[in-house]
Amino acid sequence: MEKGDIRRIIAATVCWCSLALFFSGGTAGPATAQSTSSLINPPATFTGDLQCTGCEPLSYHLDLLADGVYFLRTSYVSQMPAGFDEIGRWSVGADGRTLELRGLHEPPALFEIRDAATLRRLDPAGKAVESEKAELKRQASFEPIEPALRMRGLYTYMADSGWFTECMTGMRLPVAQEADNAALETAYLNAHPAPGAALLATVDGRIAQRMPMEGPGPRPTLVPDRFVSIARESDCGTAPAAASLVNTYWKLLRLGGEAVTVGAEQHEPHFILLTPEPRVAGDGGCNRFMGSYTVEADRLTFGQLAGTMMACAQGMEQEHAFLNALAKVTAWRIDGEHLELFDAAGNSVAQLESRYLR
Repeated sequence: MEKGDIRRIIAATVCWCSLALFFSGGTAGPATAQSTSSLINPPATFTGDLQCTGCEPLSYHLDLLADGVYFLRTSYVSQMPAGFDEIGRWSVGADGRTLELRGLHEPPALFEIRDAATLRRLDPAGKAVESEKAELKRQASFEPIEPALRMRGLYTYMADSGWFTECMTGMRLPVAQEADNAALETAYLNAHPAPGAALLATVDGRIAQRMPMEGPGPRPTLVPDRFVSIARESDCGTAPAAASLVNTYWKLLRLGGEAVTVGAEQHEPHFILLTPEPRVAGDGGCNRFMGSYTVEADRLTFGQLAGTMMACAQGMEQEHAFLNALAKVTAWRIDGEHLELFDAAGNSVAQLESRYLR
């Protein structure tokens, strides 16, 4: 299921030298990225495990590119290599010591640049996070990921060649003639744009390494794994809302530190917090449930939940644990595409992920 279903459209041999040179000479980044503290000296890759109190550790792979673009992959340590990718723009604050990652999600992620090899996570207020695992370390070489995610951008097609300028980062990428490229081309041509005109397109795709038709390579290229939509807008306009607490399909991953399993005949445990009337609708794996909820800032509580009363051969204990966990919830926190639910003592009772990315 994708967020559009719930009212929200919400490797190859690689020459990393070519990649670094491309990003150094590509779309100009903001002045803060170009004139940053020499401690960053991009391109650079930082990795490490970050953990907050009561949370499962998250593995981070952060690539800072020379033009102010970043790639980020986060993965639950217990579930690697599966992860979540995002892209955006990075900058350094006026103090020369605060790194800001600004993507779709608010507030932006903040890190203290402790030295040339260390980034330490900060909270949204810019204060140090109290945790034994709060630092990312610079790797000896630049080893960027090939991020896979939903992207919006201005697409043009001329002389059998497609180009995509991604809205969040400004990266201008050639489009690979593979995967769902034919659907993207057809949708563009069917819109009858003026010759060379750009139209706003949305795809689920990857920024991968491919050889260009001309010149040296490989180079970063958009692989449109799935065409989503095209519109007659000729600019990016306002970015769509980021993953949010409400109107998002949240898939259950863990309960009280234990990984969730789904049998062959079970449903996928999940819930959606619907608006404008605050109603929760979900599935425990066997039975569907619904009820009310209340949210205010970082506080969240669920009202009495009602549902079907089927007996299933698998998953009943897990379903009961899920519903019991929801009854204990008093607070929430979103980090990228991950949702953590907490009880009154600050213990993590459930961990979930949104479904529309990787």
